[in-house]
Amino acid sequence: MKINLDRPICFFDLETTGAKVGKDRIVEIAILKVDVDKSESQKVWRINPEMEISFQATNVHGITNEMVKDEPNFKHYAKEIYEFIKGCDLAGFNSIKFDVPILVEELIRAEIEFDFTKNCKIEDIKNKLNEYIDKNFAGNKNYKEIIKSSAFCSENDQLIRENQVLDKNQTIGIIPPIGGG
Repeated sequence: MKINLDRPICFFDLETTGAKVGKDRIVEIAILKVDVDKSESQKVWRINPEMEISFQATNVHGITNEMVKDEPNFKHYAKEIYEFIKGCDLAGFNSIKFDVPILVEELIRAEIEFDFTKNCKIEDIKNKLNEYIDKNFAGNKNYKEIIKSSAFCSENDQLIRENQVLDKNQTIGIIPPIGGG
């Protein structure tokens, strides 16, 4: 990976019961942690949201109510998740408007105090991608097709999707061409 780090970074992706930050819950959280020495560790937690997963959400991520009914709830994993991300910067696709607020809501419900604004830097890869598109494809009506066929993603990946997030590996793939390293 071609990223220069001065502190660890966690690339994360949430799958949720829906798209409403104050209402919906996490059903899966995947985190890839990259340390300053470039070593990587990753964890995935499947979570019982203690509410129904919307049909629309299941169509996006494929996780059904049946698949999570016997899983522990978020509070069960909250301390482990917090310890894994503590001291790290965070990055994700649409993370500022969706993933971070949902994660904060879940941590508050689990009585974990963590102020993301004071404890870490948050990189929203969606913003980086939009800056890159504006700079490099301004005025080109076919920019989505150009991006899909570029080095950002394979033929089968859908990089630009309304109200959906990229998986953590796709997110990492965007950083070197756009932001650094």
